[in-house]
Amino acid sequence: MAQHLTSAEVVIVGGGIAGCAVAYYLTTLGVKPIVVEREGVASAASGFAQGGLYVMSGAGLDGPLFPFAVESVRLHHELYPTLKEETGLDTLLASKPVLAAALSDADVAELQARQVWQMEKGFTAQWLDEAAVRKMVPGIGPEVIGALVTENTWVLESDVLTNALMQAAEKRGAEFRIGDVEGLEWEGDRITGVRLADGTIACRNVVLALGPWSAHLKDWIGVDVPVQPIKGEILRLRSEHPPAMPHIAWHDSYMVKKPDGLLWAGTTEDETGFDREPTASAVQRILAGAARIYPAIVDAKIEAHTACLRPVTPDNAPIIGAVPGKQGVYIATGGGRKGILSGPAIGKSVAEIIVHGKTDLPAAPLGLDRFM
Repeated sequence: MAQHLTSAEVVIVGGGIAGCAVAYYLTTLGVKPIVVEREGVASAASGFAQGGLYVMSGAGLDGPLFPFAVESVRLHHELYPTLKEETGLDTLLASKPVLAAALSDADVAELQARQVWQMEKGFTAQWLDEAAVRKMVPGIGPEVIGALVTENTWVLESDVLTNALMQAAEKRGAEFRIGDVEGLEWEGDRITGVRLADGTIACRNVVLALGPWSAHLKDWIGVDVPVQPIKGEILRLRSEHPPAMPHIAWHDSYMVKKPDGLLWAGTTEDETGFDREPTASAVQRILAGAARIYPAIVDAKIEAHTACLRPVTPDNAPIIGAVPGKQGVYIATGGGRKGILSGPAIGKSVAEIIVHGKTDLPAAPLGLDRFM
């Protein structure tokens, strides 16, 4: 049996996209962290996310999250060939334009305003009237009266990405450990260790990347971390007649055809505490919404039904960086529905802050201090 280390310069609590990205980037800077995770790499939201890298729309992108997310997309493209070479894992990063469907005059007005914003930000965005939409996507629902098609959008496999980051970090000396973290050890306001059920790991720095469970961090650090778990459910469907457009979105929902041929449809957003059980009501809601957009979906077979908890902050932007008033304590959480998108930038910025005391990424507005 391999002997676990009893000390490390940095201990990372959490094995989702944020924790694994911090571990990866720390190893590129010569630091060999220990990652402690209760269940396994990508065992929660990072393993079930759809994997869209969409900077062109979504909650929080009208603020400081936008420049941060743009940098993260750049990092995704840097990581793709590197991780594939280092680990043999292919995240299947691919360009996939998005067709955002309008079902009402209010939707048309909102999407046309979004088009203006997107074009100002450098995206290629085209408005389609009803006839053009029906030509592009035969069989689209009768309620669709127009659509916005946006280029410069990307999709990957989120579980593969998270595992690739951790495997690459391990190849450089990081350690991954399954364990239950019970608390932190202190000397005054300085972190000295992470206490597990089977012992303590001494450390000078800790990164708290607990996703939705960050809501409980006040018990450890004495500071409120405003993260709320939002439950999201997704169906993976096999359809004999998938839509011609590989990614269709409407309101807060979507249908995305994946490389394995499955059509992912989702998603719900429910405040259910820490309940992660899939529900029959979510199946009904997802299928009913999808059928409005593409009626042929009613004949699809459900291959999988997943549920996970997303860590959402009041302003829909992540919380990253040092915890004010504490020495050696850092946070990397709150990615919400943009967690996979922002993961690399979260990892790189936190790693650089730990090692260099600063980062060139636009992370300063995303600190915990904005809520204090």
